[in-house]
Amino acid sequence: MPTQQTKFVLAHDNFGANQKAIKAWRVDGETPKRLWIQDDFAARCIQVHWGPFDETVISTHENGDIMVWDAATGEYISELRGHKSLITCMSFSDDRMLALTSCSDGTAKLWSTKDWECLKTYTTDRPLNSCALSPLLTHPGSERKLHLLLGGGQAAEDVTTTGFLHLESTFAGTNKPPEGPSVHGMHCAASGEGKFEALLYHVVRGEEIASCKGHFGPLHTLAWKPDGSGYASGGEDGYVRLYSFDEEYFTDDKFQ
Repeated sequence: MPTQQTKFVLAHDNFGANQKAIKAWRVDGETPKRLWIQDDFAARCIQVHWGPFDETVISTHENGDIMVWDAATGEYISELRGHKSLITCMSFSDDRMLALTSCSDGTAKLWSTKDWECLKTYTTDRPLNSCALSPLLTHPGSERKLHLLLGGGQAAEDVTTTGFLHLESTFAGTNKPPEGPSVHGMHCAASGEGKFEALLYHVVRGEEIASCKGHFGPLHTLAWKPDGSGYASGGEDGYVRLYSFDEEYFTDDKFQ
């Protein structure tokens, strides 16, 4: 939804007689009105977002392309090869002047949405499915946190399964996920060898600050709490986990 909360944009793949397309709609009363449709792109659209000031629509694609469209008309503005393969996620700073993308090749990139210059590349040791910039990134003074989250993991068929299957059988049939020790205010449990941890990175230095285990399958979604005091993660194991940072996150120099 844009800032006025009167429009929405969506993308769909080929389905039946409907060809892949990006569509914008206005919500007028009970019946949405379609404003435009855009289907002039080669690779499947993975995500679509409103750009800064609701002036553009930004789409990410299976072949690594990032495409920019006019939000009022749907007309093509520009495109760039953002990654070498599938872009799995795009997220924004609160002011939408920065964008973060993650890729199945294990990289993430920070972009200026003013000119789509790549400001930083982050390299991990796992396929990435999700990324998120801290809401405190744009805060002034001591409250500011130059942090981002990355998550993903190896597909089940690529993981050495001995330890993973042991954990699965140990907790099978319970109604809640296993609990583990608390690390920096987070309840953690072993993730096996699939690299299913959420990774906390420093935006400027590009280095990993911390990681947190907990899921027993690849992470597929990450979302910060609005006040930046923790995050939620959703995994292929079927669980949504909520994490809250303790006071050390805000006072320890390690997290500055």
